Amino acid sequence: MGRPNRAGVTIRNASGVPGESYNISDMANKLNCMSVAIIGALLVAGPDAMASMIGNFRQISPKQLQEIQKDPSTIHSLLYPEDGASDEPLVASGELLDVDKAWHGLHFLLTGDPWTGKPPLAYAVLGGKEIGDDVGYGPVRFLTSEQVREASQALAVLPADELRKRFDPAQFKQADIYPEIWDENDEALTYLLENYLRLVQFYQNAAAKGNAVLFYLN
Repeated sequence: MGRPNRAGVTIRNASGVPGESYNISDMANKLNCMSVAIIGALLVAGPDAMASMIGNFRQISPKQLQEIQKDPSTIHSLLYPEDGASDEPLVASGELLDVDKAWHGLHFLLTGDPWTGKPPLAYAVLGGKEIGDDVGYGPVRFLTSEQVREASQALAVLPADELRKRFDPAQFKQADIYPEIWDENDEALTYLLENYLRLVQFYQNAAAKGNAVLFYLN
């Protein structure tokens, strides 16, 4: 196992998917739209952290978005209430979605680019703007209610079968798409498409309610 240095470090995970490896320097160079805070968090957290970078989507009202824009320090308590309040009501209402480790693969399927892409499909996972401090692996990203509506409309006309046609394990490996499970062709594709359908439902729910959306990794 390597150690961080100025040239970067390859992290090999012993407890996650067999054969996973990541080069921090390469990832940093590709981080065009994501914060370099993610890279810093990974170096601090250590190699095992790479096994559990979970993508989360949280709906908030436009008023709540205005409030956190005025005071970004409130984001952490919004996501992680000190009173230990359960997330179950948000999950049940469709306002909180956990796509596990599928976030990067979903973005790549939707845009064809590891980190950027053209709106409105690029809005869906790694779009929007950063706000606040680190909440796990970098800051939260937010979409306005208008961007949510645009993303929802774009996803609604993109069937899972089209993404099935786009899926190319060799391209995923070449682009270093996390979590590098792409040798498991059928299982990996099923994993992505199941989470895609959940993502489509989430955005339909958010757009119908006129909500903004937060995306964050933890």
